[in-house]
Parts: sequence; C-alpha cells; structure tokens
Amino acid sequence: MSQFMQMIRCISVREDRDGPVMVQRLHAHPDVECWQEEHMTLFTIGATGLVLWCFGIPLALFLRIWALRDRQEPENRRLFGYFIEGLEPRFWYWELVVKRLDIGLMLLIASTSIATDDKAKLLLFALNSGIQLAVTAWLKPYSNSQAEVLDFLECLLLGARFVLFTTVTMLLIFFPSRESIWAWSATCLA
Repeated sequence: MSQFMQMIRCISVREDRDGPVMVQRLHAHPDVECWQEEHMTLFTIGATGLVLWCFGIPLALFLRIWALRDRQEPENRRLFGYFIEGLEPRFWYWELVVKRLDIGLMLLIASTSIATDDKAKLLLFALNSGIQLAVTAWLKPYSNSQAEVLDFLECLLLGARFVLFTTVTMLLIFFPSRESIWAWSATCLA
C-alpha cells in the first residue's frame, strides 16, 4: 500500500529559494511536477491499486457476508467472526464499512496532498475524529451484553483521539506562550 501512496503523495516546494511561488511535486521523486502528464500515469496506477486494495477487498468481503442467510449461524460466525463478533446484529457491517472508512480517511489526509498545509491536515484529523465520535455515540453499534461497555470504551477512545487532535491543532495554530503549553500539557496528562 505504501508503494501506491508514493505514486500519489505530493508536497509543496518553493520554485525559487526566496520566491513565494509554490509548486506541487511528487514526494518520492521531486523532479516530477504533480498533476502534469508524467504524474498522471503514476497517479492512475497508484489510485487504481489503492481502490482495489482498500475498497475492492473489503467490498468483496462485505458482499460475501451480506449474501449469507443467517450471519449468526455458528459456521458463519466461525468464518467471519472477526468482522461481526461483538456488534449488534443490525450493525454487522460496522468494521468493514465505518471503521475502514475512518482509517482510509485518516490515511488519505496524512499521506496525500488533499490539504497542503500541515495545520489544515490537523484540522481535518480533528474533524474526522469528531464525526466518527458523533456517529459512534449516536448509533451505539456494539453489543449490549455487558451493559454497553464496548460502546462506552469506543466512545471514550474516540473522544481521547478527538481531544488530542483538537488540542494539538489549537496549540499549533494559535502558538501560545510556553507557560500556556505547559498548562495544557499538565491538564491533558491529569
């Protein structure tokens, strides 16, 4: 997967050392300018590989499980239990669709030039984390057999991820004084 990502990931590079003109260049090969003819071939190969790997295989597995008559049957639970165990029966798709989409979006933000500025990437990380937290808290997809402890833990962990990205983003964007950073750090650790 990392080989495919190298065909897509672009970085902003100054055209002149002192000039304000920024050009998107391929991270793995800075001599290739992004979104030009030479890069489009690499982009097509990389995007096709990523779509097949990240969406094709999970989609095939989703369709295979979806076609089952009884997903709760012991033989089906033995074959596909990794993906459906611990979830409410109506949310059997959660690991294959929602969690894979979450991971895919985080990788897309981190590894591509969807946002050229690092601060914008952090904002997108926080936004994605907040959306994932809200959807999980609203739907509560995990099994209720243990007093909703799985839903609680998932929301707790997603909340920690959201707070982490939001705090780091705020600290980098507003660049507060050293004392404020120490206060934030102590608060987060407490």
